[in-house]
Amino acid sequence: MTGQVPPARAGVGYPSAATLQAIERELLRYFRLRVPPDVDPRDLVGEVWIALADYRGRASVRTFAFRVARLRLADFYRYRDVVEPWEPTMSSSGDDESDPSIVIEQLRQRSALHRAVDDLPPAFREVARLHLAGVGNFEISERLGLHYNTVRSRLSRALARVRMRLSQQLSS
Repeated sequence: MTGQVPPARAGVGYPSAATLQAIERELLRYFRLRVPPDVDPRDLVGEVWIALADYRGRASVRTFAFRVARLRLADFYRYRDVVEPWEPTMSSSGDDESDPSIVIEQLRQRSALHRAVDDLPPAFREVARLHLAGVGNFEISERLGLHYNTVRSRLSRALARVRMRLSQQLSS
């Protein structure tokens, strides 16, 4: 066996191919029961397998995979109906949305929000921008090369700072 490189992470504590196949079947069934028919559950299973690269052996692979699956499912529903960026349009229907004073107020609030995000420290700013663009926490962590919990922490702190800044602006 000289010259052969052992497979990555092979050894004690890592599951067999049969175990991984069984987990994959369970994950497919899990997602099929929880997502709409127009969504391919294999995409979500693939995201779980990608996250498995962070597996450190602190729990069983099945436990880790289903923990990631629950978080992915939560992100799926959290960001599924993200509102498209607002753009003012003038409609001739005469509804309240076309009232110029309402449009001006919405633009003022949006501008204040963007200024508050721009004033955040760099560590929080990019996480907040991606969140406001409708990007989920897992994708933010992948894009920025951060751990999922780091993204959650930074986002929580960033949103708290933005809320505080906006409340100060609105009260003055």
